[in-house]
Amino acid sequence: MQSLRETVRVYLVPSVSIGEEVFNHKCLIYDAKSVEILRNTYRILATPFGSLPNYTQQNVFNSLPCLITPESVTLGIEHGFIRVFEDLHSSNVNRLQDLMLNAPAATSSSSKLASGHNSGVNQTIFKFQIGYEQAILNQNTCYEEPKDITQIWTYPQTPFQFEKYQIFKDLHNNGFFLSSGDKFGCDFLAYRGDPVLHHAEFMIYIQEIDKPIEPHLIISIGRLGNTVHKTVLFASWNSSTQTVQYISLNWFNPQPIKPWKIKELCNKEKTDMQE
Repeated sequence: MQSLRETVRVYLVPSVSIGEEVFNHKCLIYDAKSVEILRNTYRILATPFGSLPNYTQQNVFNSLPCLITPESVTLGIEHGFIRVFEDLHSSNVNRLQDLMLNAPAATSSSSKLASGHNSGVNQTIFKFQIGYEQAILNQNTCYEEPKDITQIWTYPQTPFQFEKYQIFKDLHNNGFFLSSGDKFGCDFLAYRGDPVLHHAEFMIYIQEIDKPIEPHLIISIGRLGNTVHKTVLFASWNSSTQTVQYISLNWFNPQPIKPWKIKELCNKEKTDMQE
């Protein structure tokens, strides 16, 4: 890890409840300078998550904000180069949606809203829209200074999250760039250098150390790794030794033996028996 140079702000997205599970470990970065610092100084990657309004096909190229993994945030907090703040940008969007849903007359045109001949609720919504647009233009001014909530960052929480973080930290300490492995069906992709210049070398699968690996899983993952030219690594956290253990999986495709080779082997076997 390089020496501390600058502290990067990340913003915790408000919790979203789905069933009984609460998703509250998603963090966003709103400025390109912070993304550059994390990448070039600390080997931490952030994935563009936003869209470019001027592009007709907005799913081809993504833009700010960037999504950063919770493992990266925890690592940054441990080393002191990341601080977590309340995400007022997302909070303002939620507040605007609540106002729109709770105000039946909010469907009036923007010209009527601006004219002043509307209810107090509509005028409030209009002012809120103008204020939110101004906050997006000036990312440092968003109604109020966001709260520093680094001290209440709770990741990892579950045993699996703890194992995942320990494996992430071990790979990062060994010099790898790490990104999400969703597009290859694994937990992480590991790069020996910047992903702009290097392909991922390893597909990381987290495997509990006391559980066997199913044979069909070995075959399917092995064939996938061979197809995309990557080495499969099963990574396990050993709580007894406090270390990460790895098992590599390489697909082996034996070549058929030529007929003349079979005759040669048979003749050699006969000679050995006579001797």
